[in-house]
Parts: sequence; structure tokens; C-alpha cells
Amino acid sequence: IASDRLAVNERWAQMLGRRRAELEPITGKTWQALCHPDDIAPAQDALQRHLSGELERFTAEFRLRHADGHWVWVQSAGCVFGRDAQGRPLRVAGTHMDISARKADEQRLHDDARALAAANRQLRDLAILDALTGSFNRRHFNDVGLAALEGAQRGEAVALCMLDIDHFKAYNDHYGHQAGDTVLQAVARTLKGSLKRSTDALFRLGGEEFGVIFSAESAEAARQFASQLRAALHALELPHARSPVGWVTASFGLAWWEAPTTGLTPEAMYAAADAALYEAKRGGRDRVVAHCFLAGEGEQAQPACAF
Repeated sequence: IASDRLAVNERWAQMLGRRRAELEPITGKTWQALCHPDDIAPAQDALQRHLSGELERFTAEFRLRHADGHWVWVQSAGCVFGRDAQGRPLRVAGTHMDISARKADEQRLHDDARALAAANRQLRDLAILDALTGSFNRRHFNDVGLAALEGAQRGEAVALCMLDIDHFKAYNDHYGHQAGDTVLQAVARTLKGSLKRSTDALFRLGGEEFGVIFSAESAEAARQFASQLRAALHALELPHARSPVGWVTASFGLAWWEAPTTGLTPEAMYAAADAALYEAKRGGRDRVVAHCFLAGEGEQAQPACAF
């Protein structure tokens, strides 16, 4: 240790595609010159912890540069076998073993695991996302609704806004289904871009019908948010020759609960918002109808208001 000299056998040099004679004199600096820069500090730290008596044995894994340029993974193990009168270490003996094949297997397993995880994520996305618009699908609505209600039961208000694109069948009949798909994608992008919180979620509930679960501190804030969604669709100015107003619009049904109880379910949320949506469509379309429920059981609604 004092001289920093490494005494190695010929096999040690052959493992690196070299001859021992060409490496002489071999010292700690020789090892550092051959070692991967990222591995030097951890290996030296493990050795110092052994020399200080903290660790009974020295073990480390690091990469050494082969003569042809590639890296050889080495497992090093050893221990102090000579000390002076004061107990200071004089010599360390040990082995270096080529573990490149094992590391390659580990890397393949790691890559396979990452590929599997990516495939699982893709399958999960396929299960919960609408393929056309990238919105959550109807199947995932209940799961997100339950999560929203868990927060709501801690005193947080919750809302569901449903919207239906006005005269969409007439749009498809006039422009074609491919153009209709483009409209659905544009509407979804606009709605998604209008979401304000990470917990807000957009769903394609079926056909030309979408839903947004969101949080709003007051009934007025919920109404304003629904109005902003309506205004965002107006701003797209998507032409619709078969609509009375000449561009794509939507009818909105909003249900807001001030303090939901454990009795409120995603199905009940859907029914309340759907009822408000029906009123909006029956009242002339391109409008928002809101049903705002008071604290308590949330079964009695305030009078519906359209704007």
C-alpha cells in the first residue's frame, strides 16, 4: 500500500487484451488510467472503507479498458493480509474476475423490463384512452369520478360538465366523417388546453359527447369555467354550413356539488350533468345549463340557470 505497487499475474493482463510486461510498472495510477471515470470514486471509497476497518472485506465492480477499446466489467474482491505494529494495513490481496457476460445479461434483463413496462403503459393507455381524441374514455370515467369524490368527501367541491356538439350528424352528412373526426380532435385539444388543474380530466363519453370532471370552489366559479369552455369552442370558428349560427358550437350541462356526501356516485354525477345537458339542448343549444347542489345530501338542486 505504501508503494502503491500492484503485483498482478499474466491472466490479469490477458483479461484486458494486454501483456503484463507492457504495463509494468503497475501502480494505482495504472489502474486509474484503465478504469472507467464513473467507477473510480466508488471503487476507491469501498477500498478506503475496508482499509479503515469499517468493512471486513473489499468488494467492488468496475469497468477496465480493453486493449481494443471496449470495456471489461470486473468484479474485485480482497482483504488486508498484512499490517504493521500499529495495525496499519501494509498489503491487500484479492482477485479480479471478468463479469462482462453477467453484466450483459443484466442489461438485457433491464432492457426487457423497460420494454415490458413501456408495453404495459401502452396497454393501459389503450384501455383508458379514446384512440381518436386522446381523451379518457367512458370506461375510465367511473375510476376518475371515484377519485374526485374521495377528495370531495373531505370538503372539496366537485363538478361535472358534459357537452354535446350541436348538429354533429348534419355536419358529418355535409362534410364527411373524416372531417367530423378532425372536428372531434380539435374540440378535444381545445377542451384539454382549457383544463386548469392536474386533477381536472377530459373524457369522450361517446360519439360527439365529452365530459370534464373538475373542481371549483363555488357555483359561480363552476359556471364561469363552463362558459370559458363554450367561448373556447366559439374561438375555433370551425365552419358548419348546416348549423343555424354557421360554425361549430356545443350545448353544455353542468352539475356542481358544494359538499358531496358518501352517497354521491359517478353514475349520479353523470345523470345530473346529463339532465342539465338535455335542458340546454331542448332550450335551443349553444348554451350552458347549470344544476348547482347545496351542502348536505346534494339531492335538492337550485333552479336551473341557462346562459
